[in-house]
Amino acid sequence: YKGESLGRYIRERKLLLAARDLRESDERVYDICLRYG
Repeated sequence: YKGESLGRYIRERKLLLAARDLRESDERVYDICLRYG
């Protein structure tokens, strides 16, 4: 992530983690949204 702003890195990381949880867990979408913002 060289050359990328910290804010952008954090947003991308949260999206990746949320997408993984949506695919691989039985949690509600709402709960995943609350966790990752």
